[in-house]
Amino acid sequence: MTDHSALAAVSPLDGRYARYTEPLVPYASERALMRARTQVEVEYLIALADLDATPLTIDAAQRDHLRNVYEAFDAEDAALIKQIETEGDGEYAATNHDVKAIEYFL
Repeated sequence: MTDHSALAAVSPLDGRYARYTEPLVPYASERALMRARTQVEVEYLIALADLDATPLTIDAAQRDHLRNVYEAFDAEDAALIKQIETEGDGEYAATNHDVKAIEYFL
């Protein structure tokens, strides 16, 4: 059972002071971290594709599609990543690793 009251908060920052720290959620939450990591993974893949040493080619439409993954990142995406990490999803067993779950998500 999850208690979302201030008494169950990890610290006063997300408990009694949550009304003051709420504007930080888009930047400092686990979901924000997942989105940032997704952006890094996508941009790294695109950068690798630009190297002559790799056989991978990503055209402009594919780049736009990949970038849209992190630009349109939402709570459902974050929930799916957490599910992949903790429970697995379809053909994937639980990764027990947050970045690996993002790789599988992509």
